[in-house]
Amino acid sequence: MHARTYPLHDSHGDEKVTVAVDPYDTPDKASIFKTNYQEHGFFVVRLIVSNDSDKTLMLDDLKVEYITAKREKLQPASDTDIYRRLVKPEKADNSHPGGMKLPSSGMCQSGPAKRGKNNQRTTARGRA
Repeated sequence: MHARTYPLHDSHGDEKVTVAVDPYDTPDKASIFKTNYQEHGFFVVRLIVSNDSDKTLMLDDLKVEYITAKREKLQPASDTDIYRRLVKPEKADNSHPGGMKLPSSGMCQSGPAKRGKNNQRTTARGRA
């Protein structure tokens, strides 16, 4: 499916690129995983990028950021964060921004941070 068909999407007409996030925030969607990541403080999303241009889209410097309704920025969990929380929870670093409580509902910004015209940062917006 094209990224623009998702409620949480951000289109860049000049670049012909649309980015969307699909949160796995319901028990039905999260059931595809063997582990209940929400119980461990993770907010799982699927990132969808649709490139309608003829040019190759380079994502090697992609930065993903979740911004809550209270303007709190949550960083993606590293491999080490995931390992510690799932395998060795007693050694988990709960001071990491990824350890913040996530809102159960409300307005949020989510998606990858991108640079648009004049190097301005943009993100996908919508309801979580």
